Amino acid sequence: MAFSFIQITDHHLGESAQDQPFGYPASATFQAVMDNIAYSSEDFDFLVSTGDLVNRPTDDSYRYLKTILNMQPARQVPGPHFIRYGRLWDFPVYLLPGNHDDRKTFFNNLYDDEKSEFLNANFQHKGVNFICLDWGGLDRGELSNGMLSFLESALDDGLPAVLLMHHNVVPLGVPWLDRFIANDIDRFYKCLEGRNVLGILCGHLHTTYETHLDGIPVLGLRSTGFQFRVEGKLVMSLMPLHYRIVTIDDHFHLTSRIIEVPLPAGL
Repeated sequence: MAFSFIQITDHHLGESAQDQPFGYPASATFQAVMDNIAYSSEDFDFLVSTGDLVNRPTDDSYRYLKTILNMQPARQVPGPHFIRYGRLWDFPVYLLPGNHDDRKTFFNNLYDDEKSEFLNANFQHKGVNFICLDWGGLDRGELSNGMLSFLESALDDGLPAVLLMHHNVVPLGVPWLDRFIANDIDRFYKCLEGRNVLGILCGHLHTTYETHLDGIPVLGLRSTGFQFRVEGKLVMSLMPLHYRIVTIDDHFHLTSRIIEVPLPAGL
């Protein structure tokens, strides 16, 4: 059965609406994206955030995220969490950590009893295996043996799979962005050979892109806050916001499209 879901990423929320990390109004822009999703005329099965939920991983920052989304801790990893936001009432959401998300604080605030060093977990939805991969808490991805073993095991069931992660895994030809790719990324590529992977969704680069890895779509996305421009060096800027609608059809073919959200008035 065909279905659609939403990807958002890199919210960098502070501890309150007045807290503006790097001088950017992360709360206002995040809520502008959520408003657009919540009042869309389309139907979505769930939402995934691919990391950097908060800018500084304090208890207050995660409490503020839960307040915005009217969300309680999830019972199990990777969720779902259930939010109440506008027309999204008890709507399922899956939250991944990024390099700004301290794992201990992330788990303590977002899950009832789960305590783990990394979030490597999967869930199934309508015949698709969604595999959440944790590349660690540094700017550059780290390909741990534990993550690779988990990925190999998760792919063994043969179900069509979508990989969800924070860190970027394919070069874009921009040195300032490509330096975040794990040094031993070829081990990850080899693990995917001959596997039934429909697509890879990433965050981290605050940049929307669509590329391929040996025929597998690799999809990156702008932040719900500030974006990266490369002008000889990396420059943070305010630009229109993006979220991605991903559709998987009855034949397990993945397509996606970008929804652009104007910046809130006055920014």
